[in-house]
Amino acid sequence: MWITSAKRPLSTEELRHALGVELDSIEFDGDNLPDLEDMVSSCCGLVTTDEESQIIRLIHYTAQEYFDRVGSSLFPSANSQIAETCVTYLNYDVFLDGPCYTGDDVQARLELYSQYKYASDYWGIHASSASNYEFCYGFLSAVMKVRACRQAMLHRKRNWWENFF
Repeated sequence: MWITSAKRPLSTEELRHALGVELDSIEFDGDNLPDLEDMVSSCCGLVTTDEESQIIRLIHYTAQEYFDRVGSSLFPSANSQIAETCVTYLNYDVFLDGPCYTGDDVQARLELYSQYKYASDYWGIHASSASNYEFCYGFLSAVMKVRACRQAMLHRKRNWWENFF
């Protein structure tokens, strides 16, 4: 579901973190990270990992075409599930302090929390297709977490951190 419904290709670490999220939890438990080989083998030969980029993807473009055609019937609540996972990730207590003060600190945050960039960039797109938005309220009412999320969204822009303080 994640590989076929994500809004951009995911790295293996992003996918491992996404699959390791316990909904409604307040912190990430590293013990929940699935083994990469187990993830690939459970997809019955339909996925592969690009060794250079570490992107996990469907093995062939025809598989993607198939999932594009029938994905909504196979995974009818994919956007809701992905949105809820992303919002849970963004709502972890570790982000209570809000945005980081240096570019190095932001980079360290993004490396430690591999799903944070994807969750920041795409939670709203997935949530816009959800049938229920209640899972968003806690996150949206936490101003410092929302500011940290905004910082992650702007991460690639030149001097992005200067406008936060």
